[in-house]
Formats: sequence, C-alpha cells, structure tokens
Amino acid sequence: MRKFRTSMMGTVDLDDPKTYEYLPQTEKELDNKMFEEIGKALVYVKYFRPGWDKKQVKRINILIKDFADNRQKNYGNVQWIKEQVFMFQDETENMC
Repeated sequence: MRKFRTSMMGTVDLDDPKTYEYLPQTEKELDNKMFEEIGKALVYVKYFRPGWDKKQVKRINILIKDFADNRQKNYGNVQWIKEQVFMFQDETENMC
C-alpha cells in the first residue's frame, strides 16, 4: 500500500486499481491521455499564465521528465502509465 494525498480526493492508495477506475484501460489510450494532459498543462503555463506559480511549474516539469525518461522501459506496464496520468492530473487539477 502506497498512500498518496491528493488535492481533491483526500488520501488514496496508489496500488489499489480502484484509484484508477475512471481512466482509460488500454496502453494506447493512456499514453494518448498523458500526452493530452502534458500539452494542456504546458500551453496553460507557457502561454495563458506565463507568470504561474514557479514551484508548480517546476513540479510539472519534473513529472513530464520522469514520464519521458521512463516511458519506453515501462511501456507494457498499464499500472505504471495509469499512475503517471493520475499523478499528473492531481498536480494540474487546480490550475484552471
């Protein structure tokens, strides 16, 4: 059990499949979802709100780098991709 305190849902277990029930279930859909989330976040912080909270922008960039650095070696691991999408969505949830 790996507990994670979210910004909207309280504390969740990152190892519990129920945490990710709302997400797509296939690798391709999850991969596309992650790229969609990354794109929205980057457009928001670079163009809509270039003066956005620098600490949050730094955390977003760390999550993007982790995804990019580890995507290929974890492709085939649906749980890993779900966790990446979940963590990224949690970080960007309060941007709008």
